[in-house]
Amino acid sequence: MIIDDVSRLRLGLACRTDDPLAEAHGVTYADLAERRFIDFPAGWGDRTIVDSLFGAAGVQRTVALEVVDTATALTMVRRRLGLAFVPEEAIASQPGLTQVDLADPPPLHGLGLAASRNHPPSEAGRALRRTLLAAR
Repeated sequence: MIIDDVSRLRLGLACRTDDPLAEAHGVTYADLAERRFIDFPAGWGDRTIVDSLFGAAGVQRTVALEVVDTATALTMVRRRLGLAFVPEEAIASQPGLTQVDLADPPPLHGLGLAASRNHPPSEAGRALRRTLLAAR
């Protein structure tokens, strides 16, 4: 298997700009214990990261809704259905939403592109790899 490091990203906690968390500073995971969350299904990468952060802080959280894409998660935040951990870049581009200032934000994590040594990629796959690597 060949793996290329394409990017590094950090999850941020999205909330509405009219949520009290929008103006708060140094929010802890314990401060979030009573809030509802929109998250990816259990076992997915980002969900595993967030679950481990809350677990390390000894905090139980309520995942009220599970989604399979960032856009849906942000739509649900906008509709007051909960908070969502999504890539920071996704929050910045959303009118009416902001990122919560966390005391202990999630760590940076890598985004990689993997390919099998036994099955060479198609021309389209090679073009995608070149494009992604050039954009880093």
